[in-house]
Amino acid sequence: MDKKQLISFGAVVVVILFISVMFREPAQSELAENDEAEDPVPEFSPIDYINLEGENRELKRELEVRENEFFDMNFALMEVIIDGGLVDQLEYFEFDELLFTKVTDEEYILFFQWSTEYYLLLADKETKSYHRLYFSFLDTDEAFNWTGGNETYYGFVNDPEIESVQVIQNGEVYEGKFITVNDDMRIWFSVIDFERKSINDEPDEMEVKALDKDGNILWHEEFDGPLGG
Repeated sequence: MDKKQLISFGAVVVVILFISVMFREPAQSELAENDEAEDPVPEFSPIDYINLEGENRELKRELEVRENEFFDMNFALMEVIIDGGLVDQLEYFEFDELLFTKVTDEEYILFFQWSTEYYLLLADKETKSYHRLYFSFLDTDEAFNWTGGNETYYGFVNDPEIESVQVIQNGEVYEGKFITVNDDMRIWFSVIDFERKSINDEPDEMEVKALDKDGNILWHEEFDGPLGG
């Protein structure tokens, strides 16, 4: 076979191999990949969306019912424990001295000292809410002070002339509640309606006032409510 014939034969072989590759049967893995790539995006009709929204609402309602039932059971149990003087038997509840307890059909309150700090536990049956208030960094001997934020404000009040405390949010007044712990200590707290705003919104205009029996302001502070978070 001369050189020209060899080149021609090689060219024919290359063409045959190219055609074979182009028209060969695809492998199973390639078929699977093509099938996955060519599968149409599943349709999601408006009816499906409405049904899903309905299921989500139902799940949220069921969760809320379960949470309320759990709250009521816990509240009833704590009523028995507090009335029976058994708070110190709770394994998960640590304190050095239990300074004040109160339980009614609507709320229970525990005020206690642990190490050098003071804490208030509050449960409100009407709103199904718990609050744990930390009196950290407050001077127990000051005439009046406050800490907190968001939905809870609280502090010590030792000035005997202070008869009421108001937390004011955008002009709406929330009256504080007093607890006389003992002859040397009185505290106050207030729980307000709070909804955190976006950083693009205007902050709530907040005030804390302490007043005497005639409504004269003995202590007053204004500040902006929190944004974002």
